[in-house]
Amino acid sequence: MWLTPTDEELFQKYNPELKKKSLERRYERQKEFDDFVVKLKEQSKSDKPSECFPLVNRTGMLWQLC
Repeated sequence: MWLTPTDEELFQKYNPELKKKSLERRYERQKEFDDFVVKLKEQSKSDKPSECFPLVNRTGMLWQLC
């Protein structure tokens, strides 16, 4: 059986400097994700070919969604 720490448990292990940076960018990252989800929902309703837009996952890898 594998136990995976929660996001909060991982956050508690950050050093103070990383915690500060993470908290400062939290709103910005959440807004970017919300905007991405809105675009995705809009494009999923359309029959037109969609344009590509970037997606960065939790590990920081960049994907192109088309």
